[in-house]
Amino acid sequence: MKKTFLTQLLFFLIILFKQISNAFPQSGIYKSWQDYKNAKISNSINCKSSSDNIKLNHIISTSYIEISQSGKSIRFKKDSIFGYKDCNQKDFRFYKRKEYEILESKSLIIYSTYTRDYSSTGKTFLLKSEYFFSVDLNAPVLSLSLLNLKKATLENLKFHDSLDIEFGNGSPLNSIDNKQNMFKINSLLTKSLNLN
Repeated sequence: MKKTFLTQLLFFLIILFKQISNAFPQSGIYKSWQDYKNAKISNSINCKSSSDNIKLNHIISTSYIEISQSGKSIRFKKDSIFGYKDCNQKDFRFYKRKEYEILESKSLIIYSTYTRDYSSTGKTFLLKSEYFFSVDLNAPVLSLSLLNLKKATLENLKFHDSLDIEFGNGSPLNSIDNKQNMFKINSLLTKSLNLN
């Protein structure tokens, strides 16, 4: 009887611990695109701790990131890992030492990054969003343009026609299809592949 009670208590504590650990947001790195796809975070940090963080080293060096965990730091070369998840639960991919926020991972992977947009006097600047895509998680990151989309999907003429109809008049390629709850280009590609 006593053994049964201890077993049940242990089982209850394990379930409680899992629920508590799932309640805190996880942040850390994705060592590979497969890890990102499987939501497998390595070197996770405690977002509630002031000593745990991810330093991107934009100013000092663009070649590595640094993970601080409980007072210990580990460096990773950006070109040796896929990306990371920040404490705001946003995912990022590294490509050629630059970081891209992953906005959508469907038929096409859609990314954004911020670039400087200088004023007419050239003295001040604002950050503006630029959009990119890749055909899969392991493919090169390309600027989001009609020409690049068509080059990346050469055989899919139905998709090319849909792009011309939807965006040929200069409509922004980062438009959202609210009905499908995804980027319009992904919605069009999905329809052209008869995946919907």
